[in-house]
Amino acid sequence: MKKTKKKILGFLGLVAVVVMTVIAYSIPSPGVGAVSSFTDTIIVHVYDRYPKITITNPTNEEILVGADHIASYDWENSTSADFILTFDGTTVTSWHDDYGSFEPGSHPVGSGNHAITLNEYGRYILSSTAVGPIGSFEDSVIIYRLATSVSYIDATTDNDPNFEIDYDDQVAMLEIQVFDENGNPIFAEPILVPAQPGGVINYTIDMPDGSNDGTYQIVVRGLDELGEEISDPSSTEFEYIAPAPDIPDTGFSLTQLNIAKSDFLITGLLIFFSAAIAAIFLINRKKER
Repeated sequence: MKKTKKKILGFLGLVAVVVMTVIAYSIPSPGVGAVSSFTDTIIVHVYDRYPKITITNPTNEEILVGADHIASYDWENSTSADFILTFDGTTVTSWHDDYGSFEPGSHPVGSGNHAITLNEYGRYILSSTAVGPIGSFEDSVIIYRLATSVSYIDATTDNDPNFEIDYDDQVAMLEIQVFDENGNPIFAEPILVPAQPGGVINYTIDMPDGSNDGTYQIVVRGLDELGEEISDPSSTEFEYIAPAPDIPDTGFSLTQLNIAKSDFLITGLLIFFSAAIAAIFLINRKKER
């Protein structure tokens, strides 16, 4: 009985396999036209719609010389952007750029420029915010405008002028030049003076021999460690009077004899009595005649 039962179960399994195989082959497979229709009607787009903006000029922590400059920036996937320039927490200027809308799947990019003016000396922040179909993006840079300050103090015994020079911590070297009334430099090369900690030094200009009396102008610039100018120049005028020329001592002076005052007194008395005796002698001789 057991063997017969096993044979029946094996036969039924074989029949099930055959039936499943026939059913599988009877189902029609999709043709080439069906595949083409499927790929033509369903299209998947992959694109990035998040905005971005980058300030390219000036760069972060850059020191600018002068007041007028151009801010430059690049943007992408943006419909607009807003910019703010602040100094010490106060808005100096602001502007808005409108880039328009764009179709999904596109990747718009662009750049822009805008004039900025730094009227004060110190630290500025230029901030930008780009807006797109999805979200926003911000970028900002810190910029500086530095200056030196020079003021006249007094003159030495040789009439050489003394000055006080103030400068920022970023200044590594001071470049000094003096100009005459005609605007000509009196030194062949500018004077380079290392900056000292504290931001202030006193400096004396050794006027060249033969300098004429008149009004002169000193100009001071701040340089970095590479010798690049990083601060606006400062200047001030001063009056110079050439010292009197030395008169050479070619004659003889009694002081060279090292004679004491008592010696001068005795000598004077002797001369006086000698003159008196000579006068009496001449008078008596005249009477005898």
